[in-house]
Amino acid sequence: ARENAPVLVKIFDFMGNTYYENTLEANELARGLQINPPEKLKKGLYVVTIQQNKRVTRKMLMVKN
Repeated sequence: ARENAPVLVKIFDFMGNTYYENTLEANELARGLQINPPEKLKKGLYVVTIQQNKRVTRKMLMVKN
């Protein structure tokens, strides 16, 4: 059951600095996900990646302060 594989969620900037990284069980994500980075993200663009097995989804995140 590949859909039940753990899911890796990461937020990083274009310089490669990681601001959030967490591995979750797939059933946890079915209810949605609230991401609380350990530090407040500064104004700018970030990349959010969600990876399960070899499938990766990337989304842009814009932070406006």
